[in-house]
Amino acid sequence: MANTLGITEVTMAQLVLVATTINTRAARPDALSTGGPLVVRVSNHADNDAAEVSTDTDKMAIFSSKAYGHPWVKDTGLVHKVASGGTVDLTATVVFPDYDYSTFE
Repeated sequence: MANTLGITEVTMAQLVLVATTINTRAARPDALSTGGPLVVRVSNHADNDAAEVSTDTDKMAIFSSKAYGHPWVKDTGLVHKVASGGTVDLTATVVFPDYDYSTFE
């Protein structure tokens, strides 16, 4: 469900895919080569209260990424790993998109 704060909402599956708009340089508000920080709400995360549509971000699963290519971080804890068959862990708090990191400088 959409929120009134204007925070982009994605699923865990979208959070990990490089092809998703939020994982592109163009999605970053900073024009520098590294791109700027970005914040999203993960709608199907275990910590997300789908009924919260207003201003209580404590009930939302909010993830941030410091710059293009950096992981998405909710808080300390479990690091996301895709299980066999592409299953995404809905309790992950650190998520690395499926970039080819060998191409980063």
